[in-house]
Amino acid sequence: MNPGRIVGVFLGIVILIAVFILPFGTHGDTFFTLARWNMENLREIQEIGEPGLVALAYVTIVSFILLAIAGLVGFFPLGCGVIGIVGLALLTAGHVLIYNSYGETFNVMDLGAGYFVAWVASIAALAASFWRKSMEKQHQTVNVTIINQPQAPPPPPPPPA
Repeated sequence: MNPGRIVGVFLGIVILIAVFILPFGTHGDTFFTLARWNMENLREIQEIGEPGLVALAYVTIVSFILLAIAGLVGFFPLGCGVIGIVGLALLTAGHVLIYNSYGETFNVMDLGAGYFVAWVASIAALAASFWRKSMEKQHQTVNVTIINQPQAPPPPPPPPA
């Protein structure tokens, strides 16, 4: 079996642990708790009418969905890594752009250990996807057998008519 897939499964589990168990915010909430709160209160958030809060709620929900999918597809480390990186980049960019639009500065250290563990696991899964390819190039052997057979003599010319 491809060693990159085994590592990918492990890193997918690590991403799921980061999303569902490790703290993702300053209050010790998991990312699942934050996303669930946003999903349950989405109507109230929309009724407030603050576009930044609505956008942040959607960014959080979509990022959670992407990270959950990334953890589930760990058997495919390339997909796990790419989806995880996209989900975390979306979350980071959303926070940076939304906080800056309100004049507040976004501090990445406000995010908990789950955020950083998910980043490391996503990048490592992406790297693990290339493990098999480099192993194949090193151990690639081509066996070629050439059999040199004498050619048959040409057929005799037809008799003159």
